[in-house]
Amino acid sequence: MIVGMVCTPSCSEKAALAVRPVTAQDFGTAWPLTVDSGTVECCRGEVAGTHIVVFRTKGGVLYALNGTAKARGYPGIHPIWRDDPEDSRLKVDPGRLIALGLRAWAEDYGE
Repeated sequence: MIVGMVCTPSCSEKAALAVRPVTAQDFGTAWPLTVDSGTVECCRGEVAGTHIVVFRTKGGVLYALNGTAKARGYPGIHPIWRDDPEDSRLKVDPGRLIALGLRAWAEDYGE
């Protein structure tokens, strides 16, 4: 069973990559993961207008944050996805992490 990948979330080793460090403290109760920190990484997807957004743990394991990353074979965040503290049947929304990755790409590469 693959729990995560240790590699670059790009289509090639030379692809541009936007990286932002992030911590649970940055997000407060909206933090969606069970690990306390890592990086959000974003690169251009293979289809025009798409981006691969992943979370990298301090140990270097990558997890897909969006559907494009999942389609590229990155495992989903389920192993580190935090339960909603108000309803354990739900998970905390990772949308802010995805938005951070996309914003980082836009800031670094103007797209």
